Amino acid sequence: MNPLSPAPLADRLARLRSAVVDAGHQQLLVTDALNVRWLTGFTGSFGSVLVNPDQAVLITDSRYAVQAGEQLPDHVEVVIVGSDSGQRVADHLAQLLSTDQLAYEADHMTVAALESLTMALTESGATAGLVPTKDLTATLRQIKDPSETERLRAACRIADDALYATLEWIRPGVTEIRAARQLEWEMAERGSERPSFDTILASGPNGGKPHARPSDRVMENGDMVVIDFGATVDGYGSDMTRTLVVGGKATAEQENWYQNVARAQAAGVEALAPGVHLNELHHTTRSVLLETGQDGTYNHGTGHGVGLFIHEDPIISPRSEGSAEVGMALTVEPGAYVEGIGGVRIEDLVLVSPSGAEPLTTFPKGLAAR
Repeated sequence: MNPLSPAPLADRLARLRSAVVDAGHQQLLVTDALNVRWLTGFTGSFGSVLVNPDQAVLITDSRYAVQAGEQLPDHVEVVIVGSDSGQRVADHLAQLLSTDQLAYEADHMTVAALESLTMALTESGATAGLVPTKDLTATLRQIKDPSETERLRAACRIADDALYATLEWIRPGVTEIRAARQLEWEMAERGSERPSFDTILASGPNGGKPHARPSDRVMENGDMVVIDFGATVDGYGSDMTRTLVVGGKATAEQENWYQNVARAQAAGVEALAPGVHLNELHHTTRSVLLETGQDGTYNHGTGHGVGLFIHEDPIISPRSEGSAEVGMALTVEPGAYVEGIGGVRIEDLVLVSPSGAEPLTTFPKGLAAR
């Protein structure tokens, strides 16, 4: 795999500072690990970033002293505490706070953690009041910069190639879990850090459960097999689903079932463009299955954002309030399932461009795809 271009961390920090000010705050404590990584490049399991107009400071413990020095850009300072004690973190925060209010990521902090931070700040003599915020960093992460799309493309290429290499294992006599592990091995051999989520490989009646896990069920000739999986490159995951038939020869009923879902998925991809309301996109996709009478088995949303987290905002569902924007990486994944019989799902990860939607996953569609 070719070397990856560096992430524009200084630009991300500038954008977050503007968002903090626009929300009526002067400083923000970033505690979610993925938000910390997106903002600073730091991948340790313990770290918080204080962001204010004058500085950005990562507070972590001594386990990550060397790693922080290697990963942090010059514009991010680092404070090393002796351990991951909340009191030690609060002591340093009390010295760094620049105003009488500190915004925090309420959607990523537990009640217990908030109580602990409040008590620790009080004991440290800080007078800043804690103010909850929501989605400041997550909203910025919805729009991918070129370095992020580069990593998504690389992950999608790995997944495409790995599925090609695994097709010989989608055959009678092979268990679901054996084929799934082969697929994960093929991704790792091509440079994937790890599966981007728990692989789904569900054959026959197991395909009727949208999020079935691979089992010791032995695949049989004529089974439909739902394969939902992804690779990871530098933290960024891919997400693709294909439905195949064991033996490559589908019945007329299976083919009709598949084509109904394929038309729904194609309609969703075609409709995805800047400015399109995401709830309308869901209804556009589902309406195709409604016409076939299979909409009642479509029991999940149409898609979601993908990035450092496999299920990021925005979500594509009847409850979605936002619209598609250039730079969003979204899945389009309708499905139809019948309990005890099987299921069909087709999913692509697509990038919203000025002219529409660009599929990043390119493995061929079709029950007998090869």
